[in-house]
Amino acid sequence: MTDQESMEEDMLGMLKPRKLKTTSNEDRERIVQAREMGSSVSVIAKSLNIKRTTVYNVLRKYHATMKVEAEPRGKVMEKKISPQIREQIKRWIDEDCSTSLEKITYRILEQFQVRVCRSTVAKEVGDFNYSLKRLHLHGDQKHEGDIVAARQEYANALSAMSANLPDNSVVFIGEEAFKISVRVMRAKPCSGNRAFKIMPEIRIRNVTVLCAMNRFGILHYLTRNRAIDRSVFSAFIEELIVKLRLINIPRAVIIMDDVPTHTSVETKSLFEQGPDELMYLPLQSSFLNPIETLFSSWKQICNRANPNSEEEVIAAIENGQDLITPTDSEGCFQLMWSHVMFETIQN
Repeated sequence: MTDQESMEEDMLGMLKPRKLKTTSNEDRERIVQAREMGSSVSVIAKSLNIKRTTVYNVLRKYHATMKVEAEPRGKVMEKKISPQIREQIKRWIDEDCSTSLEKITYRILEQFQVRVCRSTVAKEVGDFNYSLKRLHLHGDQKHEGDIVAARQEYANALSAMSANLPDNSVVFIGEEAFKISVRVMRAKPCSGNRAFKIMPEIRIRNVTVLCAMNRFGILHYLTRNRAIDRSVFSAFIEELIVKLRLINIPRAVIIMDDVPTHTSVETKSLFEQGPDELMYLPLQSSFLNPIETLFSSWKQICNRANPNSEEEVIAAIENGQDLITPTDSEGCFQLMWSHVMFETIQN
């Protein structure tokens, strides 16, 4: 063995698989659901990038106790922030919603002579039903009068329509591009050494995912290594309508973006004779589509599988779909409805 080969082996040996000290309750729920849907332990471990022994332990505990959540660790520490300080923090935030955690810690030290860190204040603020957030700046177009009016009209129409439909009958459609190369870009080498790993070179491309979901999960999806055209989208809608009938949803409201692919004559004709209704989202209103939040979680799961080819990305997408829980979908819909209620109140 040459000195160069020996050096490469030593450097590769420094890069150990990512170790998770704890497994979150969300991942535990994904493990149990995926196993109940027939996924093997090896596929689950690879998709979530955790050890198979961890998967076995989670499943063993679930079968023994029917509980998914992890047991709390450590002892309960006495809180530095008293009820009096807590109420004062709330008054400070009510007076100035743009105040920072750092300013609050200074004011606590100045007024109460209690030294706390920003994370301690953040935990208390989290119980107030609002949180300190970084200010995001948006362009004027998103808040133009016509767009705001269309958004309020959509919110009122959706609220009225949903009141007369079951929870599973509101269906959202969206599409997203998944990069073929979503490799992990961080590692933990020994001190003084660079993070180094030999990987195959690939050409950057995207795999497009077209998906439909309701409040309880993913209803139908397809993957394609090129853009979605009108014929593919119309065929997808036909398949979706058939699936809705098979799962006993006799009538649904199908909501999608107002883009040329979705507004074709072929697509609109599918709703002319049937019981289903078609709605379009207002312009510049992607936050009113819960599937955008779902895609974010889906991509995170695929990223943990560390795919390096088109086949591996598609496999990660398929395995990740089994790990999307009804809790995930419910959270996406709750976030969407909070935006809808805000637009309704603004009206």
